[in-house]
Amino acid sequence: MSKERICGIYKIVNELNNKMYIGQSINIYERWRHHKIQLRHDKHHNSHLQNVWNKYGEQNFQFVIIEECSESVLDVREIYYITKYNTFVHSKNAKGYNLSIGGEGIGIFTDEMRQIFREAQRANPIYQIDLDGNIINVWHYGAREASKKLNISQACIWHCINHDRRTYKNYIWIYVDEYEYFKISDYVNQNTQAKSILQYDMYGNFIKKWDSANQTHTYGFDPSAIVKVCKQKYSSHRGYIWCYEDDVYIKTEI
Repeated sequence: MSKERICGIYKIVNELNNKMYIGQSINIYERWRHHKIQLRHDKHHNSHLQNVWNKYGEQNFQFVIIEECSESVLDVREIYYITKYNTFVHSKNAKGYNLSIGGEGIGIFTDEMRQIFREAQRANPIYQIDLDGNIINVWHYGAREASKKLNISQACIWHCINHDRRTYKNYIWIYVDEYEYFKISDYVNQNTQAKSILQYDMYGNFIKKWDSANQTHTYGFDPSAIVKVCKQKYSSHRGYIWCYEDDVYIKTEI
C-alpha cells in the first residue's frame, strides 16, 4: 500500500553530529525515495550531503517530517527552518548541508534574498487553541496572518503570545515552539475533560489510545489535523485513521 501524500517540510539528519539538510516537497515520501536513489548511487545534486552520506553510511541518517503545510507556503516555511536550524552551508557556524537559504534561494545574498531571509526569521508560527485545550489552527505566518484572515486585532494576539494576557476572542495563542513546555492546564476550562483518541492503521487495525489529540504533538503528529479526522473533515493523517473513543464506528480503507 502506498504511503499518504504529504505536502510540507522535512529534514535529513546525520545522527552522529545532528547536522541536517532541510527540504520541501508536495509529496515528501516520494521526494525521500528520490533522495535515497541518488545518494545510494553517488549522484546527489548536493555534494555536501553526498559526501557525508558516503563517509558515515546510510544507517546514520534519519528522514523526518518537520511540518505539514499547504503548497502556497512551502518556500517561506523552508526558509524559516533553514534559518532556525542554521543549515545554510555559508552561514556562520553552519549546522547543516543546505546550499541555499531555501525557497528560490541560489546561495547568494542579494538584497532581495536578505529581505526574504529577514521575513522568514519573523515568521514564527503560532497555535490557536480553544478553551477546551484543542488546537484549532496553526498560523504559519504568525499573528499577522491570523489577524488578517480572522479580521481580529494583531496586537491582542501579540499580548497573548507574549504572555501579557491569558486569552483573546476565547482562544489561547502561543508559539508552536513553546507548546511542549506550555502549561495549558492553567488556561483551559477546568470542567472540560479531554476526549480520548484512538489511532488505527488504514486497514482498521488498532494501534494506540491517546489521552487527547494534543498528546500526539510530541510524537510528530499535528493535533489540529487529527481533530479534523475525528470530525470527518479529513480522511486520515500521516497514514493513520483517528477517531474519538466515544465514536461508535470507524471508517477504514481496504
